[in-house]
Amino acid sequence: MSKDLVSHALPGDAYEALSAQIDNLRQAMDFLVDLTPDEKNRMVRAGEANMAFATLIRDLASEHGGILPEAVNFEEFEQDIALYNQLKLLKIKMDPLIELLNDTQTAAGADAYQTALTLYGVAKALNLQGMEEAQRMMAQRFSNTGNRTPRNEEEEVTEDVAEV
Repeated sequence: MSKDLVSHALPGDAYEALSAQIDNLRQAMDFLVDLTPDEKNRMVRAGEANMAFATLIRDLASEHGGILPEAVNFEEFEQDIALYNQLKLLKIKMDPLIELLNDTQTAAGADAYQTALTLYGVAKALNLQGMEEAQRMMAQRFSNTGNRTPRNEEEEVTEDVAEV
């Protein structure tokens, strides 16, 4: 059997504490907006170059306050730039955590699936009763593999069984 990529249990109380902290973080950021795909497609993009431009214009407008049309809320403009920069810094802190979360979930899933394949191979080799549902699931799971080069899981399962 292959080596576990991750070996950890998250006790219920630890999960609940982490979940509560995430809920608290979400509540503390109640100003966050949830854009629809259509809204995202219709709006102008504010990447690094565009935000550098916005900051330059803010600085220029600040120096020459008399050029601002009355319809422009300069305080809101400054607030938007500040919020963008603050959220960028928060994202820089959160992105590695999200990546670790995704990687750990992927590793735990791979570990579980690899073990399931090994146990399936053992149960199938021993012709255990109750295998019909598992066999149906496996047949359905691999029925649409198409023209891809199939990975010979039976060989892997057989190799894993031989190690047991």
